[in-house]
Amino acid sequence: ADEGYYTIDSERPKPIGAIIEKPALYEYLNAQNNLKTFSAVKGVSLGQDEICKKLIQVGLSPERRDPVRNYSLGMKQRLGIAIALLHDPEGLILDEPFLGLDPKGMADLSKLLRNLALEGNLMILLSSHLIDHLRVICDQFFVMKQGCIVQRGDLEEVMSAYPSKYFIGGTDLPSALRRRQVAHIEHGEGVVVEMTEEQVNQLIKDLIMEGKQINTLKSTAFDEMYVVE
Repeated sequence: ADEGYYTIDSERPKPIGAIIEKPALYEYLNAQNNLKTFSAVKGVSLGQDEICKKLIQVGLSPERRDPVRNYSLGMKQRLGIAIALLHDPEGLILDEPFLGLDPKGMADLSKLLRNLALEGNLMILLSSHLIDHLRVICDQFFVMKQGCIVQRGDLEEVMSAYPSKYFIGGTDLPSALRRRQVAHIEHGEGVVVEMTEEQVNQLIKDLIMEGKQINTLKSTAFDEMYVVE
């Protein structure tokens, strides 16, 4: 769809802030001047102290004066969030905010978003395939396929009701799965299967009862939700 309608129950003229794909920053300006420029664009009047508070809110130092082109990707994401929060919205929309971040950057951003939601009473709607990080942040999950919501609920409900990919590490697993006619992909020292949480738990029990040694069970991202063949 390239058009539609939505309703937000708010009396504010701009109740939502957003970052789509990646923050659009003035790379040659420092963080403070970026906030000053974007506050003027948004029609928000902020003093120096308020600018500094916005930077501190997202974990950036207001003392840093060099251009943001020197910032890491994680720091740029934080600055982008500060810009999205300039007009004190009630909600924040983020599209793949963890993309390209290293493990520490992902962990730091997860903590920041959780704090903003809980301490700032902020609604955050984000899209991501990184389920392990969503597990830390989110209270409700929506699985979308071809533009439609196909599953919703808390993580355990979604994971148990909808097929997901699992990596199972162990010895001599492909032959055991072929005997059971379980679709799988051989991957390194194990296999990847696509099934519900209940099904994979039963499969692990069966393999152990058969005498197979299982050393790894890891849930992967939803990806495109195609059936493993």
